[in-house]
Amino acid sequence: MAATTHNKTKQVKRAPTKKSSSATSGRNHNKKKSAGGGLTHNLKILRALALQYALGQTTGGVDKKRVQGMAGIVDKKVFDTVAGILKNKKGWIQYDSKTTMSLTEAGREEVERHFGPDELKVVTASNDMYHDKIKEGLKSAKSREIFDLLKDGKAYTKEEMANALGLEINKSFGTYLSGLSRFTEKMAGGQKYRLSDDVFPCGRPTTRIMADDNDDDLTDEVEEQQAL
Repeated sequence: MAATTHNKTKQVKRAPTKKSSSATSGRNHNKKKSAGGGLTHNLKILRALALQYALGQTTGGVDKKRVQGMAGIVDKKVFDTVAGILKNKKGWIQYDSKTTMSLTEAGREEVERHFGPDELKVVTASNDMYHDKIKEGLKSAKSREIFDLLKDGKAYTKEEMANALGLEINKSFGTYLSGLSRFTEKMAGGQKYRLSDDVFPCGRPTTRIMADDNDDDLTDEVEEQQAL
């Protein structure tokens, strides 16, 4: 009887596949672009602080709410979380008080690593950019309409807002207005509403722009102040 030969198949072990640098770079918090192609929250905050210095603030801390506005981060919890990482883990910012923050020397170096001088020009900052971010977070279309009306920086009564937008003052109107409570403040003893200063990270519209065309007294007052 012929001998039976058993052919043993050798199993070749494959070396583990190495992840490409592009795959691992997705976890790099220092990268300039996020997965969506925009700046990471880290860099938005760093750039916002740098822009404040470009606007002329060279000493002391910058108001945190203003930085949040300049960074275009609407959610305060997200902003506080990222800022905490930049302060405690990265050492790029410091809190000068409960309400202010500033870049550390390491933070300034990080800004220079990612942004050239042209990218830190003040003209790159825009109130409109932040306003668009806020509107994205407003669920009610009517709340967005009221917000658009208030973007001129003026204070309006409920009646003025309702008349301008063709709305009735009822329970629904109160709901639309309450949707803006985080971004508005009451004026004239609570009779008028306007967007708060924090909603204008690049500055509230000037008094001249805020003056109505038929408000001669206010216009004259502005012109007198400018003549001084």
